[in-house]
Amino acid sequence: MTSILPSQHVCGGGTVPLLQEWLYNGMSAGSAAAFMITGPATKITNLGALKTSLGIKHFVFYILFVFLFSLLTGVFVNLF
Repeated sequence: MTSILPSQHVCGGGTVPLLQEWLYNGMSAGSAAAFMITGPATKITNLGALKTSLGIKHFVFYILFVFLFSLLTGVFVNLF
């Protein structure tokens, strides 16, 4: 079943060839950096454990921080 359904998380090592192809086809380096940050941070099993241990309020802050940090990192990488 997992081979049929789309994955909800892309592991870091498996994304290197994927990102190389995307970068070759025009993806910005900032987008690639943001993708590499958000992949491990949004793994569904990790999110379930974090929600249980942190509580809903801190869990929402975690998601917002990941979003903001990846966005700012992508912008920073694209600037330099």
